[in-house]
Amino acid sequence: MSPAGAFGRVGCSLLTFREWDRLEDALDRVRAHGFDRVDLAIVPGHCDHVDPLALGDGRLEAIAGAFAERGLSVSSVNLHPGGMASSDFALADRRIRATVELARHLGARVLTLPPGPAVAPDQWEEAARVVAARIRAYLEVAERAGITLSLEAPHAHSLAEDVAQAARLFERVADPRITCTLDTSHVQRGNRTPLVEALGRLGVPIAHVHLRDTLRGEVTVTPGKGDCDYLPLMEALLRDGYAGDFNFELEYEPSSHAIVERELGFAREHVRRVMQGEPLQLESRVRRQAWFRALDGAAWIARHPRAFVVAHPRLKAVLRPPVRFARHVRTNWVPYRQVQYRAGWQAGWRVGRMPSDVPPRPMAALPGADLAEIRVAILGCGYTGRFEHGPGFLRLPGVKIAGVCDVRPERAELLASRLGCPSFTDAARLLREVRPALVVNCTREWTHHDTTLMCFDAGADVFCEKILAESLATGEDMVRAAREKGRVLGVNYNWRFLPGVQRIRELRDSGELGKLRMIRALSHAGVHHHVIDLVRHLGGRIRTVSATIHDEPGTRGLEEWDAYAHELLYFPSTWCAATLETEDGVGASLVSSGLLDPKGLLLTLDAVFDDGTVNLSGILDKDALGTLTASTRKKIDLRLRRGDAPGGFALSFQRSIEAFYSAYRRGGEIPVTGADALELMRIEHALVRSSETGQRIVL
Repeated sequence: MSPAGAFGRVGCSLLTFREWDRLEDALDRVRAHGFDRVDLAIVPGHCDHVDPLALGDGRLEAIAGAFAERGLSVSSVNLHPGGMASSDFALADRRIRATVELARHLGARVLTLPPGPAVAPDQWEEAARVVAARIRAYLEVAERAGITLSLEAPHAHSLAEDVAQAARLFERVADPRITCTLDTSHVQRGNRTPLVEALGRLGVPIAHVHLRDTLRGEVTVTPGKGDCDYLPLMEALLRDGYAGDFNFELEYEPSSHAIVERELGFAREHVRRVMQGEPLQLESRVRRQAWFRALDGAAWIARHPRAFVVAHPRLKAVLRPPVRFARHVRTNWVPYRQVQYRAGWQAGWRVGRMPSDVPPRPMAALPGADLAEIRVAILGCGYTGRFEHGPGFLRLPGVKIAGVCDVRPERAELLASRLGCPSFTDAARLLREVRPALVVNCTREWTHHDTTLMCFDAGADVFCEKILAESLATGEDMVRAAREKGRVLGVNYNWRFLPGVQRIRELRDSGELGKLRMIRALSHAGVHHHVIDLVRHLGGRIRTVSATIHDEPGTRGLEEWDAYAHELLYFPSTWCAATLETEDGVGASLVSSGLLDPKGLLLTLDAVFDDGTVNLSGILDKDALGTLTASTRKKIDLRLRRGDAPGGFALSFQRSIEAFYSAYRRGGEIPVTGADALELMRIEHALVRSSETGQRIVL
């Protein structure tokens, strides 16, 4: 068959219409664009049209009926069940088995699974072995249901980052029944060679194809606007007898329905012309010109210089020394103007960083606590592990730092030398050899799930850095595992322990100014999650939220989080305006933006009471103390307390660590539990949904 005759096999993934809440509405849009084939995407927390664990009471028949009424057939079911390499696989297993039954009932030919999250190079073989064994176990299940099982590989941020890794993973599966779901954007992203050359290198048959484009490593580009050359790939597939479909799978940052519709229309027309040999649209032809690519590339570099440097290791190595020197000069020698309010306005020039280190003096003993020595390990030896948690736990009574771990050996060795303990680069080995009672998890958010469950399995409790996880599904899994295994899961929201916030909380608890009525905050986007926690800490459990968010694609500022931006607001690049109401009747108005300069403003917060307003201002990245003022007829004491200085954030870490440790050793209620942190994630998720739907969300 020629590509022209195969255009009828082009369909659309429901992931394209994930912004439409109802399955029926998404199917209507698929049909309106002229498609009769659908890729049913099931990605918990991201694309929730169908929940495979909630198919009772006629729901299965209703889903099948929705497809049949519109004359749509299901090409493939694309399931993301959870961590494929996770030690706690029970939830993912239930999702996979339920989805196999769903796919059989809908007449789908293919079930697509992900390869599992990326791991450190020295952990790849072990993770690949686990994933391969699990995939082999489901091949028999799928075969009995008459379904082809397929892995979507290669895929960014997974065990199969590129074609070479995907081929290695397929070799580990080592079963002729396994097939590949080919996503053109992920194949092209990791390989500079044409798409068609990847076919022979994967070593397994292609069962399904997702059509997306890529440009400069970004995999959410509309077909016809990037690097992918589809025609040779399609010709080769059809020549080899490919019997599957080609489904558009377009994903964008939260955007209007109109933009999604427009981009899908452009993609469909582009692929139609490619397959039928017609001239391309003017925009596609212009984008293919060398002069346009040069200008577009130069404009992108001007907008994203850091991303360009990171993508070129040699250039990064050349620029690192002068950049570090420039940062040192700016931080320590360039004067800046500091203005604070005391008795009146005082202004002066300061040079250098404000003091932030907390002396590592021993913490006082804990009356009533069993202080038999416990072994503590630290996972992650970056800035927070090295400068905050390492010294913070070293000074606690009854603690022995038994080991530290980081995938970068130089980091682990440096912190180990400071703490006087062994270093590791493999978390499993640390847990096996050190056998800690408590693990401080300072790894990146998207690794919290697997590392925390690994600690639980080893019999260790966990004190985890915020944010709890990269997605609601993995966060729920962590909290569930802690409950089922009887383990303690605490989360470090250290901004509760800023001296100004602690004083406002004391005023609320004492009733000196009457009842707290309202909170108003302006913050930098990078601390948006901290401010939500402060509202909950000061005002009580949050009941309803509403928000309007303007988050321009490509301006998030935290490139590593782009893959998880659908789950959390985390970094509202332009602005987020939110209104929250607590169960105690406190109203909160929050505005945050990534456009603010963190050196000029991280947070200003007003707490409005019956008898006055207290303002905390001047919280900067160089000053966590800020200035506390009040507008009230009552006389209240806002002076600094003993121990409130110095003004760096290390003080808040010290107090947060002490508060957790005191409760942990006494067996009391810890300040922020895993369930509390999960609730904060749900609030952030609700803010995003409120902005998308224009409705107030009741939690």
